Amino acid sequence: MTAVLDNLAELYRYQGKYEQAGIYLHRSLAIYEKHLGPENLSTSAGIISLGIFYQTLGNYDLAETLFQRALAIRERHLGSGHQSTAQCFGHLAILYRGEGSYSKAEPLLQQAVATRERLSGPDHPATGLALHSLALLYQRQGKNKQADALYQRVLAIYEQHLGKTHPRTLRVKNDYEHALEKHL
Repeated sequence: MTAVLDNLAELYRYQGKYEQAGIYLHRSLAIYEKHLGPENLSTSAGIISLGIFYQTLGNYDLAETLFQRALAIRERHLGSGHQSTAQCFGHLAILYRGEGSYSKAEPLLQQAVATRERLSGPDHPATGLALHSLALLYQRQGKNKQADALYQRVLAIYEQHLGKTHPRTLRVKNDYEHALEKHL
């Protein structure tokens, strides 16, 4: 049932029908909490979905609270070195990066990269995703050399595993070209 509610919420969110999306996300989370408990690992998925929703709406304080709650659940159940926990680090870091709180975002992204490298390997696309987020942060901080090195590494990973015309590869290439234009 929660999967259906989550899918409906996602559909409404993409259509810009945020009120309906919020209703379904809250309903889904209520079901998780009622049947599995508020601290259950599966409940954290509903919490993250709601956090992403509020981040989309610009309610960063509530999104942060939800992401931190999900992170605490996942750290308690899985430890800080698990892939699902790294996902929470990434959500929080992207939120902080968007707010301009770079000093909060950087250690979270570095931890997400380290976890992805350890679990998936240094050349895995999941690692590339975390590296791309860190490259974007370095770019915004004006750390151009670090950003350039990460963009090149992500492009190599994506071109090898996904191909030169994959949407992720093209997005990184576009971001990198934009970064180069800004600091040349």
